[in-house]
Amino acid sequence: MTRAPSRRHHVLAFLVAVAVGLTACSGGGGKHVKRSRGLVTLELKAGTVSVESAGPPVTLADSARDQIVTTVDRYVNEASLKPIETRKPAGDLSALFTADALARISGPDRAVLVDEQLPEPTGGVTARASPIDLVGLADGNGAVVLVSARVTIDIGAKSARGRFRVQRLGDLVLAPDAGGWRIFGYDVGVNRTGAGLEPTAKKAKT
Repeated sequence: MTRAPSRRHHVLAFLVAVAVGLTACSGGGGKHVKRSRGLVTLELKAGTVSVESAGPPVTLADSARDQIVTTVDRYVNEASLKPIETRKPAGDLSALFTADALARISGPDRAVLVDEQLPEPTGGVTARASPIDLVGLADGNGAVVLVSARVTIDIGAKSARGRFRVQRLGDLVLAPDAGGWRIFGYDVGVNRTGAGLEPTAKKAKT
């Protein structure tokens, strides 16, 4: 009789995926960091861009690509890096998520998608991110209706108890909404390790 994969197997598989993603992240062009008023912020860039179409061949418009990257960039900084550095709750995310997704991120998925209540950094915050690979889906008329954005980030910081690390890997799914592009789905995992933290490996999927 075949045994179903255990929770441990799923966690190990996720950690392997994180390691693979971070290996790619550490390559050329993977680090896009700037400082503003002493805080580190990530400047995410687009990676490869492709579109699968149910109708005629299409490409993702540069304007849509830039809006998507901006949304993902704001999510990473507002929901992850800024709360880690300031120890304050994440800012208003309503402009980045659809109403349904915002309700989920305000509930049980928050612990996976938002980094809050972590140890207070005493200095030495570092951040890395791979370029965001985008895969679009177009309908039979050639209109791009969904775009999946692959996110790989690695944040490290030093607290009074030692160094800790937050790694996030997965896909955000965005759709046109209110004149822009908002996140309405996700398949994301987070791994938090180091001093002052209980090791965690969690996933959230819609």
